[in-house]
Amino acid sequence: AKHFRRGVVTVSLSSVDLVSFVKRGDIVTIEAVATFASAKSLETTVSASVTSFKRQDCPVAQGKFTFVSVNKEGGVIPAPRLALETDNEFNAAFAGQKRYEA
Repeated sequence: AKHFRRGVVTVSLSSVDLVSFVKRGDIVTIEAVATFASAKSLETTVSASVTSFKRQDCPVAQGKFTFVSVNKEGGVIPAPRLALETDNEFNAAFAGQKRYEA
């Protein structure tokens, strides 16, 4: 929603990987990073990790969410471009472009 500067709706959730478990008492940290923007949609990678006395920043899940913003009539609003700065951001955007075109 921050990228669009307005409300968004989820249009897809894909490739959810559950790689470990969360125990009672674990502290869960969730991070979302915008990885690719087409003309009308935004792909975001969401990662979850846990921290506890025994585990430090242990990844537990990752998934890809795609969002669009709609106007009052339900029409899709164009997505702003992503400001890519690092090699990791460019690589993630390139991979997102490939998924989008597939």
